[in-house]
Amino acid sequence: DTVSTGGDAEAWQRGTMAFLFPKGRYRNKWYQMGAASGAFCGIGIHGQWLYVDPNAEVVIAKMSSQPEPVDEPLDLDMIAFFEALSRMV
Repeated sequence: DTVSTGGDAEAWQRGTMAFLFPKGRYRNKWYQMGAASGAFCGIGIHGQWLYVDPNAEVVIAKMSSQPEPVDEPLDLDMIAFFEALSRMV
């Protein structure tokens, strides 16, 4: 399963999006978040998200049409929100 185990953590750290997932990796259009839960996500533009937490058996799809293609402060809020929902299960 290269989605959950692949990617180059060092290359990720050198990239421009490392602030989103400081312990993360990227592989095959999926972002490994570096969380103990093994959570990973797919991120589209204008606020599209697919968050998967295999340990909690949670999948969250966020469909939206935000005015800007990327909104970094809102993305950080979404990550915190998804993680909080996952912990509630």
